[in-house]
Amino acid sequence: MSEELIQKLLEGDKRAIAKAISLVENEPNNAKQLIKEIYPYTGNSYVIGITGAPGTGKSTLIAKLIPEFLKEKKRVGVLLIDPSSPFSGGAIFGNRIRMSDLTNDENVYIRSMATRGMLGGVSRATSDAIKIFDASGKEIIIIETVGTGQVDVDVFNKVHTNVVITVPGLGDYVQTLKAGILEIADIFVVNKADRENADRTVSDLEEMLSIGPKKEWKVPIIKTIATEGKGIDKLYYEIKRHQNYLMTSNLMQEKQKKICYSDLIDIIEQGIRNKVQDKVKSKKFDEILGRIISKEIDPYSASEEILNNGKREIR
Repeated sequence: MSEELIQKLLEGDKRAIAKAISLVENEPNNAKQLIKEIYPYTGNSYVIGITGAPGTGKSTLIAKLIPEFLKEKKRVGVLLIDPSSPFSGGAIFGNRIRMSDLTNDENVYIRSMATRGMLGGVSRATSDAIKIFDASGKEIIIIETVGTGQVDVDVFNKVHTNVVITVPGLGDYVQTLKAGILEIADIFVVNKADRENADRTVSDLEEMLSIGPKKEWKVPIIKTIATEGKGIDKLYYEIKRHQNYLMTSNLMQEKQKKICYSDLIDIIEQGIRNKVQDKVKSKKFDEILGRIISKEIDPYSASEEILNNGKREIR
């Protein structure tokens, strides 16, 4: 790994950040050494997740929220997770285009990242990108998930404060929040609050929170009109309040433990997938497929052989 790249990354050089994130996206095996080298310099950032269904105005809200942190002279890194093509693996980074006015600020770095087929609203390389931002001196890191609805729950295990956005008029979407996203919200935002039934949406959320799991932290519900910047100051206040809550209640260490646990499990699972994929490429794998088709062996027994828990081993 280039010492010059690492040094420039630690100095906050934007080109070095870009190169490092491209490395973890495209060359994960080579990126391992980079993460090992910069890891001692991580652990200083506060990470905020922004999630919600498509059309809720996540990127517009983030664009209005960033200046609130800049007022405090904070250095901000933004990671925008976009859906990727199932054919090319690429993505249309429209969210980044909407934040183009902020890209020239020396204290802001905005990066788009494709999901590359990963579920959960985040990319496989998200955790490493967060570490790169952290080591580069970004004090605030904002993660915008892909916005696919209920599956955007993986972000909960990668951030300190999770903001869930909805808007009036999404039909049964608010009700479906009970299936997963309701539990991961530290802050709810009802954006586009100038629409009809905004107060009804707030009431629905309040009702669901009242019958949901009881928590010491009372989840606030903020009404915003992101396009006009209305309510952004209140959202910023609640984010800071939640950060203070984690710090003063000694929950920050517990939160950090969950993030580390999630990262470690992801790395272990990826390692197992890589080993399995190597075996899938072997001729023996084709033979086992044939045995499954002919009913000589069942899929569970075959998987045991592939994972080396059976009597045979694929070489």
